[in-house]
Amino acid sequence: MGNNTYIAPMFIRQTKKQNSKDGNVYYQYTLVQATRIEGKPRQRSILYLGSDKELRDKKNRAIVADILKNKIMGMQPMFTDIPKPLYKLAMSYYEKYQLEYGGKKDVPHSMPPDKEKADYETVDLNGLEVDDVRSFGPEHLCVQTLGKLDLAGFLKALGMSKKDTDKALISIAARAIYASSEHKTAQILDMNSSLGECMKHEETISYKQLYRISDMLYERKDQIDELLYNRITHMCLIWMTSWSYMISAIPILKPANKTVR
Repeated sequence: MGNNTYIAPMFIRQTKKQNSKDGNVYYQYTLVQATRIEGKPRQRSILYLGSDKELRDKKNRAIVADILKNKIMGMQPMFTDIPKPLYKLAMSYYEKYQLEYGGKKDVPHSMPPDKEKADYETVDLNGLEVDDVRSFGPEHLCVQTLGKLDLAGFLKALGMSKKDTDKALISIAARAIYASSEHKTAQILDMNSSLGECMKHEETISYKQLYRISDMLYERKDQIDELLYNRITHMCLIWMTSWSYMISAIPILKPANKTVR
């Protein structure tokens, strides 16, 4: 394998199929490996597994996939109390894998390095500690939304300083995400949220500052409401106009005239 891949988990992919003759629905299963090639997510098909009914259950698929992965890569199994039918099914798939890839160096999936080339370290999982974990997803989404609305530029135009504008944006986003009091919001911002980092605001914001910012926003409530209405309406019009243009560009196919004799 090249250097643009990394060891990634294997799983069994379920694909829904329909018989073209009788319309019956059935499922096919494939062992695949999630990986990245040049930074893009991909799924590599490793082995077609057929349509065994045991694999309809999601937990069964996870167990069988774990057995196969460990057999292929020479690792210890995650599951120890394995039902015999599932173990037997997994071993039948592994025999199929051996027939297809046994002894080959060029396989369609990434593999751990040889023991001679590997550099293993023992880690005590009970000794691991988690430090300064912060929420990021909703904070990033709010920052992107506020950027699209250009609310920062508008607040500055209303006479707010850059520091107050930054705090105002953080206050608005925090109210949308956490829906808590200023006192609780200040605690969340200090201990659990990455909103300050997303806004590139390094200073700690106290609940008193949030109260002050809320008062400043309330004083400008009418102007902010008007801005948001106009901005959102404008964005919707752009979206509707774009779709109207795209639809108008689609040729309308008329049925050919038929002569009745």
